[in-house]
Amino acid sequence: MYGWPARLRRGALAGFALLFAAPCIADEALQDRIRKDMGDTSYVLVEYQDEARLFVFSSDEGVQSSISFPTPRTVLVDAMEKTRNPNARSRVRGLTLLAGVPGDEPLNAALVLLSDPHPAVREEAVHLIFDHPQADIDSMLAVARSDPSPRVREAVEDLLEEDLTDEDEDD
Repeated sequence: MYGWPARLRRGALAGFALLFAAPCIADEALQDRIRKDMGDTSYVLVEYQDEARLFVFSSDEGVQSSISFPTPRTVLVDAMEKTRNPNARSRVRGLTLLAGVPGDEPLNAALVLLSDPHPAVREEAVHLIFDHPQADIDSMLAVARSDPSPRVREAVEDLLEEDLTDEDEDD
């Protein structure tokens, strides 16, 4: 696991031992959700550079479970690397992974890929930009509506229709 003695991973002091054994940042929202869902069962969230690990403890059973998952920053870095991959499918996948991620990095990657030689990549870039809260939609529309690929132009029109439909339903 992490090379700590087994006795440190079991029992009532396990949470303390894990908190001091590695640098960690606990997510407050996650802590609150776990407290609500798990009651008196204790837990420790340890975040490393590449992954996070959640340890769940019971006062009478020791470690009940342990879950590993990639940290959001790692996911962002991986997705950004995919957007720079020479393979068009990888670039599309990178943009798909960046969908819904706030910030300048995903938006800038999509703006750059609006001029990609592959229509599928440009289409996915249009989707990301259209849904990004900081995007200049009018500029993107001007570029995408004059795209040489009917696929990209149709994607723009579909997104605009969807947006108008959503606005009508809200009224």
